[in-house]
Amino acid sequence: MKEFSSSSNALAAAPIPELFRQLFGISGSKDILPDVLNDLIERGRIHRVVEDGRVPSLLRIIDLAPGRSGRDMTREPILSEADKQAAQTRKIERYFDPVLEEIVGADDLVPQPQDANHFCVPAEPFLMHPPTYWVERELRAELHDDVKVYTAAAELVGHRWRCSEAELFLKDGELSVECGEARESEYLRGLSQRVRRSWLLPSSLDGSMHSRVEEGAEFSIHCQLPLSLDGLVLTRGLPETVRAGLVMPPSVVLVGLDLAADTTEPTLIPASAEGRAMQVVYPRNDNPGIAGIFLSNEGREYLRLPVTWEGLHAEIGVFRATQGLQQDGSVWRDVITALEAECRYSDVPEIFVLPAFWLDPADFWRSLSERSGSESNGRTWMAGIVGALRKLPSSVLETLLEALFRDRRLDQLSRAHPELADLDPTAKALVSRKQRGTHGAAAVPRSCERVIAFDTSSFIQFDQLVDHLLPTDFLVFPQAVAGEVERKKGQHEDFRIISRRNLRAIRRLPEDRWAAPFHDYSFLAPSDIQNVDGQIIATLVPYSQAGSKVILVTQDGDFVARCKPYGIESMTAEMFMGHPKAQRKGAEQ
Repeated sequence: MKEFSSSSNALAAAPIPELFRQLFGISGSKDILPDVLNDLIERGRIHRVVEDGRVPSLLRIIDLAPGRSGRDMTREPILSEADKQAAQTRKIERYFDPVLEEIVGADDLVPQPQDANHFCVPAEPFLMHPPTYWVERELRAELHDDVKVYTAAAELVGHRWRCSEAELFLKDGELSVECGEARESEYLRGLSQRVRRSWLLPSSLDGSMHSRVEEGAEFSIHCQLPLSLDGLVLTRGLPETVRAGLVMPPSVVLVGLDLAADTTEPTLIPASAEGRAMQVVYPRNDNPGIAGIFLSNEGREYLRLPVTWEGLHAEIGVFRATQGLQQDGSVWRDVITALEAECRYSDVPEIFVLPAFWLDPADFWRSLSERSGSESNGRTWMAGIVGALRKLPSSVLETLLEALFRDRRLDQLSRAHPELADLDPTAKALVSRKQRGTHGAAAVPRSCERVIAFDTSSFIQFDQLVDHLLPTDFLVFPQAVAGEVERKKGQHEDFRIISRRNLRAIRRLPEDRWAAPFHDYSFLAPSDIQNVDGQIIATLVPYSQAGSKVILVTQDGDFVARCKPYGIESMTAEMFMGHPKAQRKGAEQ
């Protein structure tokens, strides 16, 4: 029905008894056709049968399709030799899972595994022993088992891949693999030792399949490290394959604890490329029990454990949650204690600030105050410390700054070292330093597709607002907004915290990605009100006139009507940040 129901198919126009006789050499089918049709009708397999008194021997397949009418019927169709040949040479294609022994949808398959982090069961056993018995069985079912077929032949064209979910269970040193489908689990347990051994090896970096396993080779299963690391990372005893893949971002400080020649104290290692993490080497010869990696801000530990898997001895890398570096019972505790002592007396600012990752912020600032009092040239030394603090991940630096400006016990440190204020600049200081006396609109780089500006209400109420800028966005931070931020942030503690975080995010932007221009009332219409809102609009008009797409992010509905005549769009902070609620509301409107 599915194959011959199209009117463009010549075979659909032949009477059904004629098809059986010409194609399959079966005669007498017209005698049994009425009973077969009635049976199919009862089973619901035929949608409609013509009931105009015509004999069943004249029915065509096309007449049984839904939507056909008696007027479409012909009495004497002619089946050409070419049509007969086409019917005899048609191809029946199916995808078959030899493990589950069932049909697999083509949408679930791919030519090759796409994710190099997945473990791949080799396809060689299937290719060496193709399931031809099942193909032949499916072919007979397709052509009906009671029909004698003379020219049908089975052919295995090729293979594809499917991804299945599985869980690794480790208990008493025994590793087991359990899939959602019991038949898959049973199949994996029945794999030959050679196949299981090759499955233990990680995929190669170039995406090619596993190489042949040599006898006596060491086998390892490695857990993928988090893609977005942020914080302090201590490593020791990592396998070379894992160490080679540690491409840490600048938001990470990587401390290596492996043996290093001629190194007795924490030492900086020059970065091999731009945008890489700051690396510190600090050998700990007296603690050989550490083998793995610890992420301090996530409290996760990577360990290498010896396991037995279906008779094979191997090592598996696993992550486990931990309470912290300095918790009782932690294998890292002694290392942290020794590292903290070494950092406290280091003359390298980047080394001195490392304990900020694990110390209480107040304790860190007190240690800084004690050290600064013993320095002969405190100003120069503190300037280096400020530069080193700026290199810390934003999450660590923000925690330190919140404590510095909130804890009254640290007021003396803030007064003694005003340069610390540069770590957390005011809005006015940030924009005045950026503007440098130039009042005109800055040029927008060609790579930027939008000009974005925030009004005061959004800037002091929405945390991480600036972080939602796209790489193709150019930020305009009007001088009028900077003044309003300084005036209003003192009205509420949350306003102060949120505005400071957004200011730090602006300072992290590339210099050519933002500007802080002054307003010019001459860009406003004479009837437009020259208030603070008017100053913000007047600041943005030159960018709109230059052909840029300008968007003002605001919580004030009055801006919508005022911006429209100048070609400036407006949206709420929720919409700009892509909050689901705002997206649903926009869709409803």
